[in-house]
Amino acid sequence: MGDLLLENKFELLKDFYNEDFYSNVLFSITYLLEDNISQAWRHWKKSIEIKPNSPWHQVIGLLGYDLWDSLPIYKEIITLLRDKDFNNPYLEYLYWKALLSQNLVQEAEKYSEEKGFIKDFLFLGPFENIGNSGLYKEYPPEKEINLEKTYQGKNGIDIKWFTPEERGKNAYTSIYNLIYPNQWAVSYALCYFYVPQNQDIYIRIGTTSSYKLFLDDFSFPQIETQRRAIWNQEIYKTKLSSGWHKLLLKLCNQEGDFGFFLRVTDSRGNKIPGLKTSLVPQNYKRAQVYFERITPEKELIKESDSSEIFYTFYGFLLFEKGLTDEAEEYLKRAEKIKQNSSIIKFILGKIYLDSQEELGKSYLLDSYSISKNLKINLYYLSLYELEHGRYEEALKYLEKEDIPENSFLLRSLLIRLFNALSWTKESEDQISTLEKKYKESQETYFLKGKMYRKKKHAI
Repeated sequence: MGDLLLENKFELLKDFYNEDFYSNVLFSITYLLEDNISQAWRHWKKSIEIKPNSPWHQVIGLLGYDLWDSLPIYKEIITLLRDKDFNNPYLEYLYWKALLSQNLVQEAEKYSEEKGFIKDFLFLGPFENIGNSGLYKEYPPEKEINLEKTYQGKNGIDIKWFTPEERGKNAYTSIYNLIYPNQWAVSYALCYFYVPQNQDIYIRIGTTSSYKLFLDDFSFPQIETQRRAIWNQEIYKTKLSSGWHKLLLKLCNQEGDFGFFLRVTDSRGNKIPGLKTSLVPQNYKRAQVYFERITPEKELIKESDSSEIFYTFYGFLLFEKGLTDEAEEYLKRAEKIKQNSSIIKFILGKIYLDSQEELGKSYLLDSYSISKNLKINLYYLSLYELEHGRYEEALKYLEKEDIPENSFLLRSLLIRLFNALSWTKESEDQISTLEKKYKESQETYFLKGKMYRKKKHAI
């Protein structure tokens, strides 16, 4: 069935539908690419019910990342997963988000505590990060920890180690409002943790930006990236002796959000019994740390019915981690096997769009010309033009054909474009159509409110 997906035989694929897990996965992916998110969610929900521990949930979750907040699915997510024994990083992340979205703050805090998140850190920053060069520069915390010393930071400002006024309660540690300037800036986060016995531990990290991890003064290989942070983007397994250990995280932001997730867990991703943390420097043993990089996404190969399916979606997951060179390598392997696959061309188009604009556009247009079913291509082409202030070009992509009634991304983007152009009548007509299918969507409420503000200012 996976071959039908990569060979653009979407209607034939639908003829082979049955109620099994893999069918629902492929259908969810197909409907996401066709911009029919209500159907995509219906099939994703079924696949979660059947097999909640599959790496395919990572693919679907990230493929529709910008959509799930727009659908009223979080109550269903809580019902689906609350009493289930599941160990899937994206579904764990989604469950935590669902708890927060329903204002179940204490339950979300308890859940993140059980999952081994470290929430209390000392911070030092900002240091300079011009062109992300700070990742390669050795700043003072990599040589010494002196909590009383004042350092010269970015733009010549004086900086010292500090703790936020409020104790961290959230699984996500945001640095954005802790330091300034926070763009093109380096910040350090420091803590000490105690392991009650000799044992294997797993350090699980998700960041918005490039970083370098130091454990007991041993430096792990740096990760150079710019991405959205989710749980478990990198996992490091290492064996530690009982006692105190020093953890230092260097984060190198470029633009946008600035923060991270960090957990110290057992093999199942749960809190280690007896583990405790301290912000007071502790005696620790400086030693060589031997580690193994764990890549659970590779488990996708066991659930793929062909090598090209694995190459395509493993490449996509690498891209979402910000590892574009590795992602391109796997997708190019897939492209050699399926040269006219609209899905492979779509993902490559997304990879190239930011760094090689014309090549990215070419791939997305090729993908769309091969299969008009993949409305997602028009969305990203139009969004790119809109973000660069080229409204007429953005509109041309959206006017290539009539937008289907069940479309969410294309229609919401068209409304955003009409609002930007102050075309309130056109915006109102499109919102009316969007409401028929997605009345309870947060995006619908937002766009409607923005349209009314435009109308009010026009009077």
